[in-house]
Amino acid sequence: TLNFTGTNGEVRSVTVTIIDDTLIEGPENLSITLSGLTTSLINIVNGTATGTINDNDGGAGSGIAVTGFTVNEDAGTATFDVTLNADVQGGFDVDFTVADGSAIAPGDYTVANANGTLSFTGTNGEVRSVTVTIIDDTIIEAPEDLSITLSGLTTSLINIVGGTATGTINDNDGSAGSGIAVTGFNVNEDAGTATFDVTLNADVQGGFDVDFTVADGSAIAPGDYTVANANGTLNFTGTNGEVRSVTVTIIDDTLIETPEDLSITLSGLTTSLINIVGGTATGTINDNDGGAGSGIAVTGFTVNEDEGTATFDVTLNADVQGGFDVDFAIADGSAIAPNDYTVVNANGTLNFTGTN
Repeated sequence: TLNFTGTNGEVRSVTVTIIDDTLIEGPENLSITLSGLTTSLINIVNGTATGTINDNDGGAGSGIAVTGFTVNEDAGTATFDVTLNADVQGGFDVDFTVADGSAIAPGDYTVANANGTLSFTGTNGEVRSVTVTIIDDTIIEAPEDLSITLSGLTTSLINIVGGTATGTINDNDGSAGSGIAVTGFNVNEDAGTATFDVTLNADVQGGFDVDFTVADGSAIAPGDYTVANANGTLNFTGTNGEVRSVTVTIIDDTLIETPEDLSITLSGLTTSLINIVGGTATGTINDNDGGAGSGIAVTGFTVNEDEGTATFDVTLNADVQGGFDVDFAIADGSAIAPNDYTVVNANGTLNFTGTN
């Protein structure tokens, strides 16, 4: 009850104590109503009034934010966490959308719902999570990513202060020994063809190319071998066990020769996901000519004493690579030098170019 003495301009007050909480809330009101006036000389000309309390909490930085993740492919699961940084009256909802980046569902990850709604009661520090299941495959690949976006906030009391985030999946496949290696060959000269085989020992995302160079060793092209392209590029789709070959045509000549070799070198790998783990190899060509009867033989002579000269002839019955030398020695039998014969050099060396 308010008591008035009856003086014009007289004021009586009802004091309200305002509670300053930390809750983000809309403007709030309370009311007062007058009644029971004890005189008929005047009227209650305005008997109700409202008191409004405006909130002083919150601000541009108050609201929810989503955080991403970085995990290895064998993590099993990972979460996008949406965190509230203030108390909010009445709670609220917010929508989310998970989308592919370089990580593609369902091959790289799965999520129960790519689109959904998160409900918050409105407590500071409250977290709602969207769980992502990570697929642990055997493909060697670069880090891959997916994203989440928040939208549709059902309250105007706070903001979406961090509405997007990225999840990164790091590969756990491959090692220093993962990659390609070239193997050589060892064939006889009559094999027709032989191959340098380049083999991939892992699955590699996106495939790749690698360059090769075939070079002479002691085998010289085109006399000992030919190859369609001494320099070229091999294309791989990226499948474990995949093989690409460089074919060498072997020349089957009649020349007696030692084993000869050529080489291949790999370079210019177009991916950093694997290594050239075996980048060089040798091809060996074994000769198929010659045999126990191949070589040189000397023939004698039968002449009359008045013949003047005669020759011991040394004959080669095969082609021999690089030529060779052979020593000789002439010795008396019943014919005695210098009375029965003479020779410029009784001991010497014969030089052969190696022609049959």
